[in-house]
Amino acid sequence: VGSVPEVVRDGETGILIPPAHSPALAAAVRRLLNHRSLARGLAEKAKRLVESRYTDVRMVDGYVELFERLARKNLK
Repeated sequence: VGSVPEVVRDGETGILIPPAHSPALAAAVRRLLNHRSLARGLAEKAKRLVESRYTDVRMVDGYVELFERLARKNLK
């Protein structure tokens, strides 16, 4: 839902399910509980992805870039 697929890559950094689909959610939770190594692997990859893409420095840099782009656009 929303921007979740930007962070959660199905089978790589998590398990994506259709919105409001409780049977799929239950199945995904059972799968993770029954396959702890899968759960650990997904969590480790997700942590690495978030730490590399969503740092405070990258967020600030993104806002600076956005503000500069908007300022240039308004000066035209």
